[in-house]
Amino acid sequence: MSPGLGILAALPGALGADGAAVALAALAGVALALAITVAVLARRLRALRRHVGLQSDLDARHAGPAVGQDAPPLEGLRRAGDELVAFVSEGCVRSVGLVAGLRGLEAEGMAVRWVREGEEREAFRRWRVPATPFVAYLVDGRVMSAGMIGRIEQIHGLIDAGLEREHVAA
Repeated sequence: MSPGLGILAALPGALGADGAAVALAALAGVALALAITVAVLARRLRALRRHVGLQSDLDARHAGPAVGQDAPPLEGLRRAGDELVAFVSEGCVRSVGLVAGLRGLEAEGMAVRWVREGEEREAFRRWRVPATPFVAYLVDGRVMSAGMIGRIEQIHGLIDAGLEREHVAA
């Protein structure tokens, strides 16, 4: 028998019946706390998996314009410097939620070309947009990264991925 188990086996005799009941109640409390902790962690893990699922769509190679190639035709693109092309839908809750974040990037000097599904359906087809919100990051008219976006942080990740591609290509 290991020394730790020997101490546990001797504990009821040393504590008496009342002490053993208290120790057993304390152990039950610890076990309950651990069970609650595991349940909370399992819930957080599910949320993280959903988040990672959104992240995996961040750099969609199967949809959208070809990364590393010139952007498809779209009226109003500057094709000079950094710019974002944001495809949004009026009825899409996620699109509405990202508008404020994109407006903030515009206020910081980032050029954003808005493409609204109800107004420019042909652009959605040419750019092979699978769903909204969809954002493409362009540098000098070349698509550096593109993907479906669920949160403003993902737009920053999209820009970072595009900047890294630009750096590697240089």
